[in-house]
Amino acid sequence: MIVSIWITTVMVIFLIMVLAITIHNKIEKDMIGQSGRQQTAIAQEKAERMEELLQNIERRLVILSKLPTVKKVRPDDTIKSIRVIFNDLEGKVKFIARLDEKGNVLAVYPEGVIEGPFGRGFQYFRYFEEIEQTGKPYISDLIVLELANKQGKMEMVKSIIIGVPKYNDDF
Repeated sequence: MIVSIWITTVMVIFLIMVLAITIHNKIEKDMIGQSGRQQTAIAQEKAERMEELLQNIERRLVILSKLPTVKKVRPDDTIKSIRVIFNDLEGKVKFIARLDEKGNVLAVYPEGVIEGPFGRGFQYFRYFEEIEQTGKPYISDLIVLELANKQGKMEMVKSIIIGVPKYNDDF
């Protein structure tokens, strides 16, 4: 009889441990699932904010490209127009440049961001070809550009290029 009580006690303890391990595993799986859902929600929110930011910048650049001062490339007026859009974007962009049909920089703000800005060709970048072919704005993948920092020293900067075509007067 004492043996049967011991066997019963051991069995109850064993069942309690199996139940505890099962519950622990279930809770752990639920926590991992919840954490994954939270991370997905955070990533989705950040992606939506990035998309909104890029659309906002693109919209302003389209407006800029339609201005007569930018279309005709009057250097002083073009820089003034670019400066207004740049300041309105409040630090969301590093620089804004006006290129000619060959990809050479005609105007850039702020000045000095691109080393030797005038005549430096951007025509080899994929976005330039894409804009030429489609006639529509283009947003690049993440690329690395060599740009001047606030101290004037050149540094490699992760960038996204947003290119906008020059629109005709009848558009």
